[in-house]
Parts: sequence; structure tokens; C-alpha cells
Amino acid sequence: MALYPLVGLNPQPGKFRNFLMTLVLEGFASGALGLLLGAAAPTTDVALAMFPPILVLMIIFNGFNLAEENTPKVLRWLPKASFIRWCSEGLAVNEFTGLTFSCEGSRGPCAQTGEQALERVSFQKSTVRHAAMMQSRIIGACYGLTLLMLQRNRPKFLSVTPA
Repeated sequence: MALYPLVGLNPQPGKFRNFLMTLVLEGFASGALGLLLGAAAPTTDVALAMFPPILVLMIIFNGFNLAEENTPKVLRWLPKASFIRWCSEGLAVNEFTGLTFSCEGSRGPCAQTGEQALERVSFQKSTVRHAAMMQSRIIGACYGLTLLMLQRNRPKFLSVTPA
């Protein structure tokens, strides 16, 4: 909480609340993904080995590193399922919407408004609310799939019959 104003993030009303909401949702989403992997994996070691590659894919396809149009067709669903993408998008839209910049002394292209900066990373149509809704859907999907995995992988016992 103390770092938000110290690093000079956008002080407009409601921006700090949106910032916290977005980060809390990301925490819930990463926890939900961890539960899903733990329920789906046969051992703890396998679950721990699966988490880093999945996170790396989510980071690569978060919208800043690779445009959705350039994503291979087989992986086109991945940016929409990446909670890291939706967190990044929500934080960027929250921070840049309504800002103005000075282009004095800049060499090369310069964004004069936050909206222009968001347009450069294809976030011009996004909102913090949409990013939060997408993160919430990911959380719900992970919890639902976790429940299915736990039901599928529950221990099976022989029935007891009288002698």
C-alpha cells in the first residue's frame, strides 16, 4: 500500500482500488491454477514440475511480448486463458487511462496520451472491468476443473460384503 504513491502511480480516484482488485484476482487465479495442477498431477513432484512451464507460456502470450495475431493457430486460445495477460492488461489500462505525456526532446515515436500508449500494445478497447471479469472466469474454470479432477482421481475402495 505504501509503495503505490511512492513509485508515482496514477493518483486519480479509484485507481488504487482497481490496482488492488487486479492484484488480488491474480493471486486467486495463480492459487486456483496451482490447485488444478495439484489435483490433476499424479504426484507432488509432477505438479511442481508442471507449474513453471505453464507460467512461462502465460508470460510469453501476455499481450506485451507477442501480439495475438502472431500467435500460432494451435495456441490462439492461450492468451485468453492467461491470468498473467489479464492482470497485465488490467494494470496497464488502470495506470495509463487519462494520462498525458510530454514528447519534448524525444527521438522517435512518442505517445502523447495514455490511450495512445495502450493502442501500441493493442489494449485500446480493454477496460479494467473486462480484465477483472476474465480473471474471474479463469478462477471459476480452474476451481471447476479442480473439482472434476478430484472426483475423477478419488481413491476407489472395494465394497465390504458380509461373510
